[in-house]
Amino acid sequence: MDNPRKGKPLRYELKGIWSIRVGKYRLTYEIIDNVVRLRSFKLRKKVYDTKK
Repeated sequence: MDNPRKGKPLRYELKGIWSIRVGKYRLTYEIIDNVVRLRSFKLRKKVYDTKK
């Protein structure tokens, strides 16, 4: 990723996680010490579901 902060920073219980749109999907990731860590790549309607 050339600019990992191009995505949108999430808020509330998802603070510290970033999101970027890829078609119908959302890619969520964290940036830790210049390392981008993939968290999920799911349909948008499912990615923000914090229920287990």
